[in-house]
Amino acid sequence: WSNFQVLFKGIKQQKFLQANFYPIYTFRIYLFYIILSYLWDFPLAQASLFTAMTILMLIYFIFINPFQSRAMQVQYVIQEAVLFYVSIAVAVLSAEYGAGSTLEQVRPGFSRLIVYSHIGFIVFGYFILVARTFERLIKLYNKRKEAKYSTKVKAHSFQQPAQNAQQQ
Repeated sequence: WSNFQVLFKGIKQQKFLQANFYPIYTFRIYLFYIILSYLWDFPLAQASLFTAMTILMLIYFIFINPFQSRAMQVQYVIQEAVLFYVSIAVAVLSAEYGAGSTLEQVRPGFSRLIVYSHIGFIVFGYFILVARTFERLIKLYNKRKEAKYSTKVKAHSFQQPAQNAQQQ
């Protein structure tokens, strides 16, 4: 299993549902595209299923919490919350469209919510990427600083006995 540890790094292994985060999340993505592809004639059914999937994933992320890092959990919960709001907006728009409503006041607001949510989703992803890169750079800097300090301490501790021997 050591060759595959990269697939499970950062994931808790105590419970079955925690250890199987990646298969569960991959299944969620596949299910999303299957619903999107095959139910395109039924927008209200699509929106309802998207909302149900998002609620299930929110419950999974909050109560099962497969992540070792609190930051990763917060990131995934925020992403699912954004998807939840988007799926609610899509459900409202599809219900309005299915009912043949002519409520033109509702469409622009929900449409903007969907577009801005997707833009925010992308910006949030880049923010997380930059934050993780910055975090790794800080860890690398601290490791180098610590290594440099430890070599100085070792060199100093080796020099002291030699200096004491010369003085005697």
